[in-house]
Amino acid sequence: MVEAERRCTPRVVRRACWLSALGILISVALASVPASAADRYVSTSGVDTGGGTLASPFRTIAKALSVASPGDAIVLRGGTYTETVYITIANIAIRPYGSESVAITSSTTDVNQSNTVWFGASGGSITGIDISGGYFYALRFDAGPGLARSCRIHDSGYICVKLVPNADNITLEGCDISYNGRRIPGLGVDSVGGSYLTVRGCEIHHTNGDAIYAKGGARGCIFEGNRIHDIAGSGIGLGQDTAPQFMVNPPWENIDGIVRNNIVWNVQGAGLFCYAAQNPTFVNNTCIDVATTYQAGLFIAANGAGQGCTGVVFQNNIVRMSGSRPSVHIAAGGLAGAFTSNRNCWTGNVGFADDNRGAWGESLATWRTNTGRDANSLQADPLVDAALHLGSASPCIDAGMSLASVTIDIDGQARPSGAGHDIGADERSTATPVVPPVAPPPATSSVSSSGTAGGSSQGCGFGSGMAGLAILLTALLGCARRVPALRSTVVGR
Repeated sequence: MVEAERRCTPRVVRRACWLSALGILISVALASVPASAADRYVSTSGVDTGGGTLASPFRTIAKALSVASPGDAIVLRGGTYTETVYITIANIAIRPYGSESVAITSSTTDVNQSNTVWFGASGGSITGIDISGGYFYALRFDAGPGLARSCRIHDSGYICVKLVPNADNITLEGCDISYNGRRIPGLGVDSVGGSYLTVRGCEIHHTNGDAIYAKGGARGCIFEGNRIHDIAGSGIGLGQDTAPQFMVNPPWENIDGIVRNNIVWNVQGAGLFCYAAQNPTFVNNTCIDVATTYQAGLFIAANGAGQGCTGVVFQNNIVRMSGSRPSVHIAAGGLAGAFTSNRNCWTGNVGFADDNRGAWGESLATWRTNTGRDANSLQADPLVDAALHLGSASPCIDAGMSLASVTIDIDGQARPSGAGHDIGADERSTATPVVPPVAPPPATSSVSSSGTAGGSSQGCGFGSGMAGLAILLTALLGCARRVPALRSTVVGR
């Protein structure tokens, strides 16, 4: 009898112990999910004395925020909300109810309504909302991480989207940003010292100043897959000129920024530019009819403190100039180190300028001789179509440099699709595009794979309890593979 017990005990005990451990760990993980996470409903027909439920919604967003806890979602029924929204609670998500159309607007002339939507705490997200107005800004982030996805942001008093120093890890994705500066001229997107800003798949247009830049010492920003057009200022910039008190990484205005796969057209100032930037990278962009009034296709400059750029990389870009401005202009003191330029397609009124050498209007051949740059670049019509994509006979097809950092084009098409990488934002192919992995906004309050919305998610990240549960289950299942009795119980084999 003792021997029989010894023979059966290891398997039985092992199975019981693992199941007990599994139960304990699941209980611990579930206990760590914030109990306070909830959806707070708001409707233009609601009342602030209501319960904030779907059946009894609040009337104002401000009321919903006054009772919200970290991790809550503010869910807006269709309609226009005329108020300023100031979020001081971490991990708050603001989104519409289902597919209903929602707008938040405020005055551009009342100084007391400085920002229409203002995230003063980290982890905030806003999805699928029309945001307009604000004496200064339509949307402002003071802390990160943060997210604005599939929003229309427009008609601000000054700047549409503002990031202040140390508002890091903000993502703007799939947004339409336009018609800023109803009170004074400004930008589409202005980041001063906000590092790791990602602006992806946005359309920025009809601004009365520059479209977008990251300055003030911003590090690791990525601007990719955007369409920039009809701009009264310049297009996309890494660095600019910042007052010393707002610099977070002096002497640099921008560090390790990347601009790739963008299409920029009909811009009065520079299509692409950098000021006092360390290691700025511009690759696979298409710039058509830029610098129609001032600056250049690519403008390289020092900031007000006299710091020039270094480590500039300009490869696989199309630049078409329709006016008299140069294709590239290095301003006085603008270059303090290396500048690599090659495998580009220059077209239109091609010319190169370098104030430091007293050069203006150099031909491509002279530019090559004097600088050693653009040895393998083209001077040819890129033959783009009306959508500024490459035509079937474009000389840019397969003519680019193979770049490990550029694996898709502006449409999500994999690179390369032929014998080599194409020049410009488009990779010519008849294959089905590989869409970049962008999670859709959640329709419910459950934790989403992108971690950007509902009531039980933590703003821009997973709820810690559910993420912990997933990790624990993964670990347990991994262990289960080494314990037959548990494997048959857990995974149903």
